[in-house]
Amino acid sequence: MTARHKAGLLLQVAHGQRYSGSIGIFYASELRFTETSLFYQADVVPAYTVVHGAVSIELANGKLSLGLRGTNLLDNEHREYIAGDVIERRVLAEVKARF
Repeated sequence: MTARHKAGLLLQVAHGQRYSGSIGIFYASELRFTETSLFYQADVVPAYTVVHGAVSIELANGKLSLGLRGTNLLDNEHREYIAGDVIERRVLAEVKARF
């Protein structure tokens, strides 16, 4: 079962070959589960909005890249499924080397 309404907007930018970034905002409407099973009871997952973003830079003639990626940047703690984990803010750093 999925939310009745979903919407998203993603903006990606790049400056030459060296710099890039993106930001996105996503919305999902309330999700109602009316069935009961062995694993979960009928319940409602409230509507939620999340913002994600990323930036990266290429160094050493493209042989090295550094990046920073964030999900749920507004820290809107929510569940996306009835028995799912609570989604919290997450920020990850990334280093890539090409040989």
